[in-house]
Amino acid sequence: MGGNKAAPLLRKVGLKNVATLPLTLSLKCAQPFAVNTPEVALAPGAEAEVTVSFNPGFFGDRQSGSHDGKLAIAYKEHPQRDALKLVGECNYPNVAFDTARADFGCVLNGTPKQLAVTITNTAKVPAQWALPAELLMPAEPPSSTPAAGTL
Repeated sequence: MGGNKAAPLLRKVGLKNVATLPLTLSLKCAQPFAVNTPEVALAPGAEAEVTVSFNPGFFGDRQSGSHDGKLAIAYKEHPQRDALKLVGECNYPNVAFDTARADFGCVLNGTPKQLAVTITNTAKVPAQWALPAELLMPAEPPSSTPAAGTL
């Protein structure tokens, strides 16, 4: 795990005043989303663009998943409220093991015993894995079990 931070994802949202009167929009959204402009004034027929960002590193857990939010839109000149659904998806290399516990039972001192563990990539991106050197035992004959790989 490096110290690389995921860059925010940006999307442009177009706004247009279809009314015959000027309109002032107040825009808000909660983390992990943000909007670059909290207020936009539009003349009749005018258009504007705002940028909505999604911070995939906000939760800090590096777990893949989808996050929902909303861009709340309020109008200074009118009581109506609107909302635009926001969806951000994070894809990190995540793996799952077929067992949470390695139970070797009773083993005589100096007697090797092996357990098979299946690792499954649960993400949409490749996951690299490796066993620490101190967990690897020399095998006679050489083992065909991998000590590292990509899922």
